[in-house]
Amino acid sequence: MKIIDMHCHLPQINPAFNSIREMPLKTNKKTAFRLALKYYCKVLGIKYVSDFRELNKKFERALLTTVNKSIADHVVVLAFDGVYEKGKIVNKKSLLYVKNKTVYELSKKHPKILFGASINPARKDAFNELRKISKLNPALIKMHPTFQLFDPRKYKEFYEKIAQLKIPVLMHTGQETALPGCEVAKKFETIENTVPLLKAGCTVIAAHGGGAFFLKDKKTFRNVLTTLKKYPKLFIDISAIANLHSKRRLIRVMKNNLAMSRSVYGSDFPVIPNPILFLRKIGIGNHLQLKNNSNIISRDILLKKEIGYPDKVFKRGYKIISSPISN
Repeated sequence: MKIIDMHCHLPQINPAFNSIREMPLKTNKKTAFRLALKYYCKVLGIKYVSDFRELNKKFERALLTTVNKSIADHVVVLAFDGVYEKGKIVNKKSLLYVKNKTVYELSKKHPKILFGASINPARKDAFNELRKISKLNPALIKMHPTFQLFDPRKYKEFYEKIAQLKIPVLMHTGQETALPGCEVAKKFETIENTVPLLKAGCTVIAAHGGGAFFLKDKKTFRNVLTTLKKYPKLFIDISAIANLHSKRRLIRVMKNNLAMSRSVYGSDFPVIPNPILFLRKIGIGNHLQLKNNSNIISRDILLKKEIGYPDKVFKRGYKIISSPISN
């Protein structure tokens, strides 16, 4: 059985900044950002350096090693567009930024990598960028209104063009906790923000189980189920929900027939799964094996299989992506 990871990041800091000193952040946010970077360096087994150009190279090498040695057959690696105001990029708000060209070139060099594009519809040249990437055979387009600070209700014509091109959209939903220090728009975290794309005819994958919320998970999951029932072209991925704040969403999805029938696998690399949270279900032996598995993507796949996710969840993404892959 083949496995496709639909949600994997190339961790890259905006090349407009050579070091954290150059970032226009308050001291407390710089500290939070630096600590987060050091944490990801630690879990990826790389040494933190203050030169962001060198750090980006280290992150890229860690991604390539992880993907190429993982048990996944294909991994959709995502570009990450920035924040735009009046159609122009705002670097001071775009601390994370990965160009489509960067990921496309990786996909041409590494057979396991599929090109995941990213377009902020607020950019002045959004339609032109969409035309360009459509010729590069992307697996999907990633949108992140929470980080990219755009109102997902405003871009009907753009969504209709995506639907016409038959490119699926991976849409962020849920609390954003991966990188403290970055500005986020919390009002765009819920499943309701996928509706404008769905109404325009797009196939949409709502990330993180449709939006895991630590304190309101039961209520927000009901909203996810309501939206799934109404829109047959809506799917959810199970990325980054094997952690303390989202454990309940992982279990709720697995126990619900509708949610399971629309689930696809995603790791959200470099986010780390936490097997100890499921110790009672998987047993001490499996926990130790998973804990000692240094490949983050493989660990995440094996954990979710051990919890009870069936094979069809791990291969369903092949039927959704726009890139033709033999499976």
